Amino acid sequence: MVTCDANKENGSIEQTFLGFSQALLQTFILVVIIIFVTQIARVALQQQKLFYLVLLAVVSTFLFSIVNILSPQTYQNIMLGLGLGVGLMFANPSMS
Repeated sequence: MVTCDANKENGSIEQTFLGFSQALLQTFILVVIIIFVTQIARVALQQQKLFYLVLLAVVSTFLFSIVNILSPQTYQNIMLGLGLGVGLMFANPSMS
């Protein structure tokens, strides 16, 4: 059943804006984190030095923990994708 409440509409607009701004901020942070991780991975794989590989592991862990704080479901999906990628890489040795 649909009801009309005049007082609810003003609060609804504010809640909609707050939800939109929260989603926008989360999306921005996720995109920035993914760009950082890909750039660090690119440098680590080009240099192939132990320091850069350790830096990649530490920074990726820290950044993905921020993703887990923002959205646990997104974090789980990213980890699932990484697991599938690594599993397929080991299954097909010609990829590595």
